[in-house]
Amino acid sequence: MHTMMPLLNDGAAPDHEFTTRYRILCEYTAQLLTDMGRLRAKFCPRWLVEAGKQPKFVFRPTGDEVFTPEDGRIVVNDMQVTANAMRHINLEAARAYTAFYYLHELRHHLQGLMHKFNVKWLVDVGAHDALAEIDLAADHGAAEDLVGLEWGWSLLHVKEMQSRALLNFPAVAGTHSAAACHRKAMRLASVRSDYLVRRRGPLARRTWNGFIAVRYGGSAPGSFVMLQVTETLQVVGRAELLNGELDLLQRAAMRDELRNIDELDSVLERCLANLVYTEDFRLVA
Repeated sequence: MHTMMPLLNDGAAPDHEFTTRYRILCEYTAQLLTDMGRLRAKFCPRWLVEAGKQPKFVFRPTGDEVFTPEDGRIVVNDMQVTANAMRHINLEAARAYTAFYYLHELRHHLQGLMHKFNVKWLVDVGAHDALAEIDLAADHGAAEDLVGLEWGWSLLHVKEMQSRALLNFPAVAGTHSAAACHRKAMRLASVRSDYLVRRRGPLARRTWNGFIAVRYGGSAPGSFVMLQVTETLQVVGRAELLNGELDLLQRAAMRDELRNIDELDSVLERCLANLVYTEDFRLVA
């Protein structure tokens, strides 16, 4: 059983289609979190595992924290934010994108970011690169969790959907700081590169159980560096950017800047095809 708190409507009733989608996504999230506690318990915070096989959820349109254990129930916030971000895509994609959002946030609970003020601790000391790595680790963990729930999706398919999902939570100038906008852009390019690398073939290593991170910058036209994150952080290779590509990478995560993800793919695929590798790495065709 779960409870849905009323939608925030700012004086105007939300349309019926949106209200229906909101209800469907609440029900889907309840099943998702229940399955996580049952099937992926080692990757869940204690409060979800201890909720048992039939946890009680309360869904709220928005709130200060994403998850809040409260009086034997689990309060799940941000459902209106999530539903709003996905009101113009098909329902199957909306379910997947909702899963990425909440599984990502579950991973943050295992990373010591249970509260939003924990994130502020890092922001206050300028640790934006650390935040970027934490986000990418949470993204990869969320993808593995979704595959581990045995819903029939491959990791390649999940990574492709996950990178598209990030476009539904864009950076907004004036709302996000310059550092946050840069971090969102790096995150999008990294997750999309991870998908493209897997589509081309795994890195030629004896094991491939990590994820890809990318960095770019420098004097125009700039450079692109790819990293592999496993138990350690390893440099894979470097490519020179062409005129205009650095600007596209930097604005890709901004609202209304990227017409479609093919624009980003064209830059990333060219970089992957022209990487100068460190000694131990090659992409398998």
